Amino acid sequence: MRSSLSTLIAVALLATACGTGSETTSTTTASVTTTTAAESTTTTASQSTTTTEAATTTTEPADPYTFEIGIEGSTVTGGGRISVPLGETVTLLITSDIADEVHIHGYDLFVDLEAGVTAEVSFVADIPGVVEIETHESALVLANLEAS
Repeated sequence: MRSSLSTLIAVALLATACGTGSETTSTTTASVTTTTAAESTTTTASQSTTTTEAATTTTEPADPYTFEIGIEGSTVTGGGRISVPLGETVTLLITSDIADEVHIHGYDLFVDLEAGVTAEVSFVADIPGVVEIETHESALVLANLEAS
């Protein structure tokens, strides 16, 4: 009889340990009644279980057509070949350690750069093919934009 009671309590405890919420508190009470010729006995066991799981945080993805380009001395970061679908809006965030001017060929867009300040330019990539993005004073090629 004691074996049956132990088994029932173990099953009840296992059932409460399988929580799926971010924080779950549950109490399980198991009762076993055993009867012998001389007496009737009721045994009650209680177990309280708290299960805590890590919260999941989801962030919105960054705009896939926003590109950050950095200029430090003669080193360019984040540039290179930029490919976008034809007709998409492209946003360039350009930061330089010196004042300069950026020219986006084909679109004839010019962006003034102030040292340490991020310049932002947005335009629709509606010219098929590859255009060069460069600085005028330092003559650095920042990126080649391909719209197709």
